[in-house]
Amino acid sequence: MKKLFAILMVLALVAGSAFAQVGGAVLVNTTLLSGDTTEKADGDSGIYGDGGLAASKIVLRGDAGEYGGFLRVNPSGHWTGYLAHANAWWKPVDQFLIRLGTDPDGFWNKQNVTGWMFHRDASDLGVGVENWGFGAFYGGFDGWGLMLEIKPIDILAINVALPYFGGVNVSERWEPKDANGDWIDQYVPDFWTDGSAAAIADWDIYDFVSSNEVGDIFKALTLQVDVNLDFGNIALTYVGDPMHDGTKDKKAITMGQLYFSVGLGVIPNVDLNIGATFVLPGEKKGHPITAGIGATISATDELGIRTRLQATLGGNADEDQDDSTSILFDIMPYYAFSDNFTGFFYIGLDVNAPKEGDTVIGWTANPYIQVGSEWGPSFWAGVKLWSAGGKDPITNWAVPIGITFGF
Repeated sequence: MKKLFAILMVLALVAGSAFAQVGGAVLVNTTLLSGDTTEKADGDSGIYGDGGLAASKIVLRGDAGEYGGFLRVNPSGHWTGYLAHANAWWKPVDQFLIRLGTDPDGFWNKQNVTGWMFHRDASDLGVGVENWGFGAFYGGFDGWGLMLEIKPIDILAINVALPYFGGVNVSERWEPKDANGDWIDQYVPDFWTDGSAAAIADWDIYDFVSSNEVGDIFKALTLQVDVNLDFGNIALTYVGDPMHDGTKDKKAITMGQLYFSVGLGVIPNVDLNIGATFVLPGEKKGHPITAGIGATISATDELGIRTRLQATLGGNADEDQDDSTSILFDIMPYYAFSDNFTGFFYIGLDVNAPKEGDTVIGWTANPYIQVGSEWGPSFWAGVKLWSAGGKDPITNWAVPIGITFGF
C-alpha cells in the first residue's frame, strides 16, 4: 500500500504540468468500540472494534478553455468499487459542451443538504450516520456515457446524458432455487412438463439482462431543464427506464421517473431545497409519490442547523406496490466553539406506517466533533446510537474516530 501511494503521488506531481488543479484526500477511520443489546453467548463480551481505510482519492482537474478533463483515482476502491473515474470535455462555444466519461459524485446533482452535504466528511468516515433514503431529490447522473450541456441563454441549461458505456439493464433474469435456497444452475427448459419442477421451491432474481442496442440506451436517457433565477434554482429532471417485462412484446415496466427540484436563497441565512419525484406508470401502476424539503440555517456565525424531511405516500397494493406511508426526519444543530473545533448533534427518525399492521419507528442519536478547519485536515470522533425499531427492538452503539487529510 505504501508503494501504491508513492507511485500515485509521483503521478500526481508529473500530471501537474498538464492539469490546472492537482489534489487529493485520504480518510482513515477506526471503530474503537461497538456492540448491541442482543443476548450474547457465554464468553462473548459483545464489545468489538474495527478499522480501515475509509476512503482515499487523488483528483486531477484541467481546464484549457476549450478542452478539459477530470481524473480521480481511488486506491481504496471506496464509494463505487472502481479504481479510477475520468471524463474529458470539449466546449467549442460558450453555449455547448460535450463530455465523455463519468463522475461518481453525479452531474447536475440537486440533493444539497439532503444528500452527502448533510454530514460531509463525517459520512465517509462513518462517524456520522448517513441516511441515503431521501429519494425525492435528484442525485445526479453518475453513470459512464455521453453528456451534453446546452446553454442557449444565461439563465437556462439543458443537460442530456446517455449511458453508452457498458450497456443498460433491460429485464430481470429469474432463476429457480431448491428447498435450501440454493440456485439450481442446471435445469431442463421444459421442466414444467418433464417433472423437473418438483425440485424447484422458489424463484428469485439471479441477474439482469443487459443490452447495447441504441434504442435501449436512448430509453435510459437523462434529460434535465435547469433554470437559474435571482431567487434561486428550478429544475425538472427526467430519468428514463429501459426495463421491460421480459416477454416478446417487451412491455415497459415504467415510463421513467420525474424529479422536480427547487433551491431557494431568498430568506436571509437560510438555504432551502424542495424536491418531489413521480414514477411514470407503464405495466406497473399505482407507484408511491415522494416529496421532501431540506434546509441549512445559519443562526449566527457559530450556530447553525441542518435539517431534512421527506414523506412517501404509499402506492396501490392491488398493483403490487408498497402501500406504506413513510416519513424520514433528520435534524442536526452544530456549533463552532472556535475556528478549529465544532460540535454536532444529529437526531434522525424513520417512521414506516403500513395500511395494515403496526407502525415501526427507527431512530438515531449521533453526537460528534470535528477538530480542524471546515474543509481542511481534521480529526473526527463521535458516538452512534441507533435502532430499526419493531416489536423486539435492538439498540446498536459504536464509538468511531477518523482523520482526513487533503493535499
